[in-house]
Amino acid sequence: MEDCVLDLCCGSGDLAFLLSEKVDSNGGKVGNLDFSKDQLFMASKDQIFFAPSDFNILECVEDEATDLPFQDCCFDAIPIGYGFRKCGG
Repeated sequence: MEDCVLDLCCGSGDLAFLLSEKVDSNGGKVGNLDFSKDQLFMASKDQIFFAPSDFNILECVEDEATDLPFQDCCFDAIPIGYGFRKCGG
């Protein structure tokens, strides 16, 4: 899979780590986006342990999900696993 994937509302990045195993490191990319600087710090710290071989394809972006800082249609998939798990409180 050589896709470009964004883990929206990524939290600690666990879904992004799973996705990084499926995305080709020769062109594919997994992005983490979350509004929480603390969650992104945890994701960037944990990726060294959970996805060391895919470290170069993970990127963390701090921003709001309501106003994405990307061009239209630049991702092949945008899952929201962590965000939906936390919706109910």
